[in-house]
Amino acid sequence: MEILAPAKVNLFLELLKRRDDGFHELETIMAPVNLFDRIMLRRRSDETIRLRPALPTFENHPQQFSMPADRSNLIWRAIDLLGQACNRKFGVDVIVEKRIPNQAGMGGGSSDAASTLLAINRMFSLQQTRRQLLDLASQLGSDVAFFIDRGIARCTGRGEIIQPITDCPRLDLVLAMPPTGLSTAQVFQQCCISSTPPSSDRLLQGLRHGSLQQIGQGMGNRLQSTAEQLSPWVKRLAQEFARLPSIGHQMTGSGSAYFGIFANSQITRQAKRILKNRLPECSLFCVSTVGRTTNVIRYPSIQER
Repeated sequence: MEILAPAKVNLFLELLKRRDDGFHELETIMAPVNLFDRIMLRRRSDETIRLRPALPTFENHPQQFSMPADRSNLIWRAIDLLGQACNRKFGVDVIVEKRIPNQAGMGGGSSDAASTLLAINRMFSLQQTRRQLLDLASQLGSDVAFFIDRGIARCTGRGEIIQPITDCPRLDLVLAMPPTGLSTAQVFQQCCISSTPPSSDRLLQGLRHGSLQQIGQGMGNRLQSTAEQLSPWVKRLAQEFARLPSIGHQMTGSGSAYFGIFANSQITRQAKRILKNRLPECSLFCVSTVGRTTNVIRYPSIQER
């Protein structure tokens, strides 16, 4: 079996308060995009979990696409947690072809974990419900539950309370990943919480009515100013995207990846070409938002194997 694990961008991210559990109460609107990690799984005859990365295929900064192959990996933890919930052990070989950079704010590890929950649930006919999978996902990480449903959504709490937003327009984006990442914990720790946080209402109206202008006007990321202090790349990316005809642009998550939304795919490709000349050190991707019906799980043919 194989499953595609999408990256995400944060169209809106606001911190509301610090919680007693050490996390932040937040509001964010996230959108999955068609930049995927590819996870291939095969059942074993024993109860061993074996995890390994596929050979790297990137010229720019291959370390950004590396992953641990032990129990610290969220994929391994997802399989183990699902086994505990079902009171059984699973033997499975897992190969991961990384396309989503690390320390980028694009949710690669969280998406891999959620995708693994979906795949193992199907592979072993466990019949875990959506609610059960969401509960498991929230134990693995703040963003993991978002990737169970795989659609644009407003997320609250520490990110695990999901409110799907339906009938959103497709958005065309350029994603830029600089040569250095950022620590999520460090960015959150150093970020100041506003006493008058902005509302996401304008962005939500834009998404529901298909208004690119409202979407651009409603975007925002509370973490960006802090990230700019920690990484000169974030500020440079903001300056370069400001020179392009984008609908809106900002950092995603806790960085260091940056994105801009453009009117259509043709302008997106042109923007990528311009950025490639100006930012040769960066990894650049033309992507678009995807819906819940995107190919999630498939069984490769014998020829493909």
